[in-house]
Amino acid sequence: MTMPEITEGRHAGEFLHSEANGALSRDAIVLAAGNNLAAGAVLGRLAKDTVAAAKASGTGNGTITMAETPLGAAAEVGRYVLTCLSNSAAGSATAAFVGTAGTRGTMSAVTVGTGAQVGVYKVTFIEPAENLGAFSVEAPDGTNVGTGTVGTEFVGGGLTFTISDGETDFASGDQFTVTVAEASAGLGIFSVKSPEGLTLANLTAGEAYTSDHINLTVADGSADWVAGDIIHVDVSGSGKFTALAPAATNGSEIAAGILYAGVDASLADAPAVAVVRCAELNAAELGWPDAITDGQKAVALAQLSAINLIAR
Repeated sequence: MTMPEITEGRHAGEFLHSEANGALSRDAIVLAAGNNLAAGAVLGRLAKDTVAAAKASGTGNGTITMAETPLGAAAEVGRYVLTCLSNSAAGSATAAFVGTAGTRGTMSAVTVGTGAQVGVYKVTFIEPAENLGAFSVEAPDGTNVGTGTVGTEFVGGGLTFTISDGETDFASGDQFTVTVAEASAGLGIFSVKSPEGLTLANLTAGEAYTSDHINLTVADGSADWVAGDIIHVDVSGSGKFTALAPAATNGSEIAAGILYAGVDASLADAPAVAVVRCAELNAAELGWPDAITDGQKAVALAQLSAINLIAR
């Protein structure tokens, strides 16, 4: 008679070598819906899984839509503040030499990018040199956005261009003007500031905004966005636990505890117990995601060690 093969699963707490007295090592947790995990599963915590965006003030009424993946790896918990700087976008640019160019060099076509201002940029030569020369670039608002050299591509202030050498060298005080026209009214240009005060790249209404912080689209509406309009994007976390997911950006990529006993939360959130601090673990009894790499596992073990969960 052939006996059936029986595989015994992991028992509650089997992964523990030792833990602190009393209830210090364990916490009651909520295991997020969609998980069906055995004892010893390495857990992450959903610290950044909730994103809400809404207009805080102003007259613009365009829709605000978060991307399918709304957060990047550097997303911060708290409030992102988007402030409308202008209701027109920078469009094409036209360059002209001030005075008589003669046989001096020329400026290439100018590419207008993110952060460009509508108005007149001044490109002024400050250090003449044979077949070369250095120049400064002043934005329409009067700020200096960088210096460049003849023959080398200049990138700054939202503009990209190259000034070539000519038969006659540029002299100190020679100047190009670059006039950036409005692309269209009503779009809205927004500054973006993170909860910790970082200034991110500007957002243009009507265009998908992607960054390593937040990803969204602010659409134009029947009422245009105007300077001073404010949008808030709030990032928070439910605090629920879930299976470790090294490639995630919602907090679950950071190892935060070990499931004490098996729990089936396939259909709904479920109460559970996790070992979250001050314990020695049997490394061979830990449960990892199927696709985890050795490098990701090493990172997770270091994260556990940082909260005094030591795997041996």
